[in-house]
Amino acid sequence: VEADRQTVNDLRSLWEKERIEVQAERKAVARERDSITATREAMLESERATSARLQSMEARVLQAQTRVQGGEDELQRLRLEIQTEKAEQVATRERLTAEKAAHDKEASIVQEHKEKLRREAEEAQADRRRAEEVWTEVKEARGELDRLQGQLQQQEHQLQVKRRLFEEERLRFAKERRQGQNP
Repeated sequence: VEADRQTVNDLRSLWEKERIEVQAERKAVARERDSITATREAMLESERATSARLQSMEARVLQAQTRVQGGEDELQRLRLEIQTEKAEQVATRERLTAEKAAHDKEASIVQEHKEKLRREAEEAQADRRRAEEVWTEVKEARGELDRLQGQLQQQEHQLQVKRRLFEEERLRFAKERRQGQNP
């Protein structure tokens, strides 16, 4: 009976020791799981922040594209206006030449028309300068667009790398968890 009691006590002591070890292992597994969950949440937050930056950059790219298109439209409008003014100048010159040949008396009127043509030519020259300025702005906006697109591509590449690392971490965690459950 004493030997049986000792055996029971030894078994209880062994069982208690095993129970404490199992609890310690469970706590270690829970800490590891919490650590992995925190890492996963940090990676998800980083991915969300990167996505927000990408959306912001895409919006800036669209704004730059809109500015480029607006500049090109303005340039086209100014070119058309210059062509119209040139056509008007040619027509006015032809009309003045005919009137001068027919009406030498109206030399003062011809002089006024020449002055008008000079002003129109100055305005056309000013319009040409404005068109060149707009063209310069268009080129600068295109450069900005190219730069922003480069940044966007770089951010997209970084996001892909982070996603790949996250997926590898997730697969590693799943593999470790399976190995831990099925030794």
